[in-house]
Amino acid sequence: MRLLTALFCFAVLTAGHAAAQCTISLNPTSVTLSSAAAGTSNSVTMTTASTCTRTVTSNNPDWIVVTFGQTGTGNGTFGFTYTANLSPSVRTGTITVSSVPTGGTGGVSTTFTVRQPGANCTYTFSPSGINAPARNAVPVSLSVSTSCIWTAATTTPWITLSNGGPFTGNGGITVTIGDNPNAASRIGSIQINDQTINVQQLGVSCSYGVTPAGPVAVPATGTTLSFAVNTDTACSWSTANTMSWITIPNTVQTGPGNVSVTVAPNLVPQSRSAILTIAGQQITISEAGVGINFTAASIQNAASFAGGALSPGEIFVLYGTGLGPANLTTLQLTPDGTAITSSLGNTRVLFDGIPSPMIYSSATQVSAIVPYAVLGPIAHMTVEYLGVPSTPVTVNILPATPGLFTISQTGSGQGAVRNQDFTVNGPTNPATAGQALIVYWTGGGTLSGSVTDGQLVSVNPPYPVVAFPMTATLGGVPVQILYSGAVPTLAPGILQTNILIPAEAPKGNNVPLLLRVGNTYVTQSGVTVSIN
Repeated sequence: MRLLTALFCFAVLTAGHAAAQCTISLNPTSVTLSSAAAGTSNSVTMTTASTCTRTVTSNNPDWIVVTFGQTGTGNGTFGFTYTANLSPSVRTGTITVSSVPTGGTGGVSTTFTVRQPGANCTYTFSPSGINAPARNAVPVSLSVSTSCIWTAATTTPWITLSNGGPFTGNGGITVTIGDNPNAASRIGSIQINDQTINVQQLGVSCSYGVTPAGPVAVPATGTTLSFAVNTDTACSWSTANTMSWITIPNTVQTGPGNVSVTVAPNLVPQSRSAILTIAGQQITISEAGVGINFTAASIQNAASFAGGALSPGEIFVLYGTGLGPANLTTLQLTPDGTAITSSLGNTRVLFDGIPSPMIYSSATQVSAIVPYAVLGPIAHMTVEYLGVPSTPVTVNILPATPGLFTISQTGSGQGAVRNQDFTVNGPTNPATAGQALIVYWTGGGTLSGSVTDGQLVSVNPPYPVVAFPMTATLGGVPVQILYSGAVPTLAPGILQTNILIPAEAPKGNNVPLLLRVGNTYVTQSGVTVSIN
């Protein structure tokens, strides 16, 4: 009987405990906060059996804190506070509510969910963007001013950040920028939360140095030159040339390099120059001409073509190479028409630095008038073409070097003589005894009065000082001299002597004519006139 009673009581007790199984329900089951700011929630109601013990635990205690109702029995409420969300992202947290039979095990639990909006973050960056040089960029301190939590990151491989965070509120990181190996600039970026900071890096600054830098002088024989280009390995450069006598590779290279330039021989008297472009640098190359070449022996009287010496006022001819322009340039007057120019075709002839009046100029032959200030016994003659002077040549200077002009311009044969009526004397137009002959010559030496080189003669012509006493013969017969001096309207280097044909003078088409100047200087033989 006692055993049965005991068994019955155990069954009742066991049945009572099974009937007290715990459940838990919440109202509400979740909350979505209205802002990212800190605050407290409304109370949450918990419903469970009176025989059950409740516990409330925050699963995110860093920002959700249960402030009351953490424990209890049966129905009840709990409350919680939350901190401000300093992140721009929405965050979700939970609170676990458990109900366990009092003094027993096997309880149940449920979860209360808290959703909080992200903060409306503002940011100030200093600097707001980063500009870096191509090489050796100094690390940049990037300052971030905000009230939010933030992280820093970059996907640009040449940008390194000292720390990615997360950070809360104001702070800073160090940005290190690698060298740019290219000439082109590049752009990268840093992300601070949802903000982007641009990083711009310059390309390699391409400066170029060329050695030799020029100008380079080359002899007339030509040569091969080598130029070294100094620049960064990332920098490209090219060459340019427009002159056919210079050969240079038309190339595009990158980085340091060398260029070989071939200069062909100069076959003309004049020097020449060119400007090459190598790596953007202009290099002047000057090549000498074959030179202005002449000797004292190549200087002749323009009338007699005799050499050996010159005299003041003499018109002469000079033969050589490189003397002047390729095409003959003939006499020119000054703008006022009163004098012969001392420069012709870019050619000048100077005696001890004194320029000569120019008759004509060409590459191989020049004619000019010896300045009257050149008195000898020697002078240094220089030919200048295109501003380049020749080597001075020493010439002998005499008081007079008379020479008769001839029709053939060879220094012999029929003289350049006019009859009394100003017609040209010759076999078809001879003169007769008792008439005058007008004879033209040069090399009379110093003139009377004040004479300006190249100045055309006025109506009062000067006369040769050295020429007196002056005599003349026709076929060996002395003749009377009627006049001897410069020719009006012509250059003072051209002289005129008028002689009277005596009755006893020989007749014929080849009567020899001679002028004797100062009893010392005689015109060339072989010059004739025609007398009937």
